[in-house]
Amino acid sequence: MVITFVTSIPALFLYGPVLNHANYITGAGANAHGVVALGALLEMLLIIWELSFGIYLIVKGFLPSPILNAPTPQTIGVLPS
Repeated sequence: MVITFVTSIPALFLYGPVLNHANYITGAGANAHGVVALGALLEMLLIIWELSFGIYLIVKGFLPSPILNAPTPQTIGVLPS
């Protein structure tokens, strides 16, 4: 519950331009390139994290369930009995 209040304080400053200036949304914004670059960087870090965690699980011997439940060419169209 404390994390909600702690993270809402920086959000107030980040949403300030959006709430106070209508041209911020319809115009170019304050720094569109920096925000897009930061978002792309965070998304790439998330993808790398997910891939490395999946590889870690496979190396440790745990196969993720979507791999085990994925249809194979032999089972496509076959109904379970």
